[in-house]
Amino acid sequence: MQKKREADKIISSATDKNKILWKLIYKETSNSRQRPNITINAGDKIITSTQMISEKFNSYFTEVIKTSYLKPAVTTHSNF
Repeated sequence: MQKKREADKIISSATDKNKILWKLIYKETSNSRQRPNITINAGDKIITSTQMISEKFNSYFTEVIKTSYLKPAVTTHSNF
């Protein structure tokens, strides 16, 4: 709440509200533009390359689709 009150005070006293608003937005969001370091453990290898990680995920989800959804449907017959 303190941060909001400070922002409200700055905005209300600014002559160029649009400019100060964008400065406040940038201040709040600029830290979120950093990408976290992501690593995955793929078997006996630790992968840190974002390209390789995306390829591993793509391969995994492609395989899930192939093995789960593209199987022939199994039907059971009952004598009810």
